[in-house]
Amino acid sequence: MFAPWFDNRGAIDTARAMLVIIQRTMYLLDRQLERLGDEFLDKGGFKERMHACRTEVRDAAAAPVPDAPPCPDCARPMRKRFPRNDSGSSEPFWGCPGFPKCRGTRRFEKE
Repeated sequence: MFAPWFDNRGAIDTARAMLVIIQRTMYLLDRQLERLGDEFLDKGGFKERMHACRTEVRDAAAAPVPDAPPCPDCARPMRKRFPRNDSGSSEPFWGCPGFPKCRGTRRFEKE
């Protein structure tokens, strides 16, 4: 598009062409920054979106089991949980889906 402006033209025409290219580039970058700012306000930042995706996958994998016992504290159906590696236990347990607000747990009984 701008190639003819650079071929066999003087230094002034080449400089003008470069200024036009810079102005168009700045305009496009301003539009992109504005769009990214709006997207940040609507959807949050990268870490927030990454956390939302991870939470969605985790919640789908830890969906309540139909025969799950109720939480002893709040009576919500519990989810099968696995202890952290540093807890010293490898046995699964029933945990309240309202954690950390509700800390109800039960032992997981194998059927």
